[in-house]
Amino acid sequence: MTGATGPGVGATGPTGVTGATGPTGPTGPTGPGGTGATGATGATGVTGATGDTGPTGATGPTGATGTTGATGPGMVGATQRDGEPVTLENGESGTSNADCNPGEVAIGGGYTLTSTDLMVTGNAKSSTTETWLVDVTNNGTTATYLAWVICASA
Repeated sequence: MTGATGPGVGATGPTGVTGATGPTGPTGPTGPGGTGATGATGATGVTGATGDTGPTGATGPTGATGTTGATGPGMVGATQRDGEPVTLENGESGTSNADCNPGEVAIGGGYTLTSTDLMVTGNAKSSTTETWLVDVTNNGTTATYLAWVICASA
């Protein structure tokens, strides 16, 4: 037999212990709109340090040959003029000179020796005249030499 029904709902009991977490559910659908609009370009960053110099590049092709230049004025009236021969004994030194004529300029010069015992110690144009000077010392038997100059019309 069954007893009579009680007067209503009783008081709520204390909260029970939290149960274990359930499994993760499936991924939901992508929301409306998809990817958003691209944002504004940011400010330029600071310049980085200069890098190392790269390797030298390959040699380029040879350029075209240039045009031939105009012919120069050339040399007119060049003449060799010999100085007077100078004879030196062993141990002596001397100077031979060769002079250009008036109106000529010395453009070069030299000497002629008759012995290998002669040692040239100077061979140059005079700094004050159109003359070629050759200084020699004799270190052996008696020998002769002379200076010569190349002169051109001024």
